[in-house]
Amino acid sequence: MRGCSILRISSLLPLPSVTRSSVTFPKYVWILYEHFLAWSSAGNIPFFSDLHCWCLGFLIQSAERTLDAPELLDDYYLNLLDWSSKNVVSIALGNTVYLWHATSGAIEELMQVGEEQGPVTSVNWGPDGKHIAVGLDNGEVQLWDSMALCKVRTMKGHIGRVGSLAWNGGPILSSGSRDNTIFNHDGE
Repeated sequence: MRGCSILRISSLLPLPSVTRSSVTFPKYVWILYEHFLAWSSAGNIPFFSDLHCWCLGFLIQSAERTLDAPELLDDYYLNLLDWSSKNVVSIALGNTVYLWHATSGAIEELMQVGEEQGPVTSVNWGPDGKHIAVGLDNGEVQLWDSMALCKVRTMKGHIGRVGSLAWNGGPILSSGSRDNTIFNHDGE
């Protein structure tokens, strides 16, 4: 990827220590938690899991992983990050969209647009977790196949940047633009 680190994963942060005196839970929760600790220390299940967070009964206050994101546009009205049902994060950095596979940690470049089209102003995964819609500054909406890394089609109509994309749970993709219009596209 041009010799630089686009997304970097920092090491895992340590978990806070919890004792019976530091947190008050009903007895059955402590029994479940102590059994869970025994199972996780035996290597049966990962220590840091949803069950562990539920047993602790609090929200984690620090990040599990940190990804560097240079060229992330600082604009409240843009939607530059989305997580797919297949555990892949898409992130728009400037004129490029990257995919980070959470299970493997692999990073790949999905697409890059020229200065006349960009920057990328929104991304949104389809319900199948395979297709991703990309909104651009020039008003275009592009539909991409993330498995083949190829563009499926381009939908035009907006004259302002496309800052919002949403699927209806099926084949209909709605796009909202700075030109005060919302279009419903057939994504099939």
